[in-house]
Amino acid sequence: MEITRLTKKRCLTTRKLWETVFTEDSRKFVDYYYKEKAPHNIAYVTGEEPYDSMLFCTPYPVEVYGRLKELFYIVGVATKEECRHQGKMTALLMTAMEGMYRDKVPFTFLMPADPAIYEPFDFSYIYERPQWTFHDGQFPLEVLEPLMGTEGRLKLDGSQEGAENGYSLVSLSGQGKKEAKRHRLCSTLADYANSWLEKNKQIFVKRNSHYYERQLKEIEAQNGDIFLLEKEGSLAGFFLYAREGEEVTVQEMMETIPGSFPFLTEKEEAKPIIMARIIHLEEMMKLVKSPENRAVLIDIEDPDLPQNDGLYLWEITPHGSRVSRQREVGDAEVRMTIKELTPYLFQGVFLNEIV
Repeated sequence: MEITRLTKKRCLTTRKLWETVFTEDSRKFVDYYYKEKAPHNIAYVTGEEPYDSMLFCTPYPVEVYGRLKELFYIVGVATKEECRHQGKMTALLMTAMEGMYRDKVPFTFLMPADPAIYEPFDFSYIYERPQWTFHDGQFPLEVLEPLMGTEGRLKLDGSQEGAENGYSLVSLSGQGKKEAKRHRLCSTLADYANSWLEKNKQIFVKRNSHYYERQLKEIEAQNGDIFLLEKEGSLAGFFLYAREGEEVTVQEMMETIPGSFPFLTEKEEAKPIIMARIIHLEEMMKLVKSPENRAVLIDIEDPDLPQNDGLYLWEITPHGSRVSRQREVGDAEVRMTIKELTPYLFQGVFLNEIV
């Protein structure tokens, strides 16, 4: 089976297949994606244009236990209906993973439409996103949406003119109509988010002004906005709001003081949304830290990436790990498959589907 690797503008040639398979995506969203995201991806395809199947790998800088790594978010996994069940997607996934292994990528991640597709390739859920609901179902339509794209400010109860010394809610799209001002606001937002994540999480996508400029375009393509919570002119929190048809969602939220958004309630159950797969085991193990020095002799089996198979001496310290492959002699203290090892290596994860 012939597989072609596309980069830069050649990724744009996949649009017809995207529109054929992902019929639920609006024209507005697809326009956004092929303008802002696709040209920066790597795509693997089978067949001739407009292709039988495809898979995108989107690069992101991810902080993993204090070390910055370029990782890939797998997205746009699609096969024409008449070409399914022919092993095309298996071939694309394996080609992508083998390429990442050669580049020493620690792990890859995705948001599955159906986890059963990826479980045979040893992907596991690593992140559950909190779910929020609005106390008043009309609040988004009557309060948030009229605020979108305006320079208005609201008290948290939805009334106009936030108090000077109190909290007020503002629309990022409305505050950043001019390019320079939008860039400055997105930079401030990135600094706030990175600071919050560094204090609360161990694995997360590193943000910058461009990240939120692009994020805002994506959320606007989903009829939404980023709402900033300000107190005395300083950022005290934010959340991403989207509405597609009748479905209203808060896709991400951070706040300095818990309970700062009184109109939102967090549900008891979080929603599993992100799966990950360890790619280069040694590189992933090296990133792990422990409060105390530890050492373990561990035997790993990886059915899809046998390059990871073997016996390792894994020495974990507060600053990282030392990993050395061992000859196949002696008894391992621990024997695991790559999938069984995954939950031990992913702690404090914050990887949303909007990335």
